Amino acid sequence: MAVAFPNTIETERLLLRRYRWSDIDDLMEYAVLKEWSRYIRAPYPYSRVNAQEFLADRVGLSRQDQTVWCLEYKGKMIGDVGFAWHTKNGAGEIAYGISPPYWKQGLMTEACLSALNTVFGVDEKLNRIFAAIDARNKGSIQVAGKLGMQREGLLRKNRFHKGEFVDDAWYAILRADWMALST
Repeated sequence: MAVAFPNTIETERLLLRRYRWSDIDDLMEYAVLKEWSRYIRAPYPYSRVNAQEFLADRVGLSRQDQTVWCLEYKGKMIGDVGFAWHTKNGAGEIAYGISPPYWKQGLMTEACLSALNTVFGVDEKLNRIFAAIDARNKGSIQVAGKLGMQREGLLRKNRFHKGEFVDDAWYAILRADWMALST
């Protein structure tokens, strides 16, 4: 993506920023928790080598097809929100995750709202943001709803995940819908 997004975004309670190597200990605090990895592609059990490989891909991310901000709360890195860009289609896929001790506090919604506001504000060619969410992940589905995303469908037994085929719920928001919500 040729668009330059800011390195940091400040919200009421969070600093969204780029990953640093020094985030490894904070990452390991929650990435080793089974409930954190239940619905996402991260391996379980999660090792320090997994964390190093993850950070190697995220620190200084220069790929034009991705944008990722980690969430810093009270000086601690607690999760992230990122986008994979599909520029030919004017679309982006949002993905987000947060450490379990910070669930149900509105922090992920706060982070995603600011991230969406930023990407729609900076990239005028961006028409749509979508999310593919494990249909069992009620918390993530709630966040998508709070972002104004509409459920567009269910892909039954869409992917093989940790030993079983799982359904993916697809959610999306169009630029026009986002702009209407933001005014």
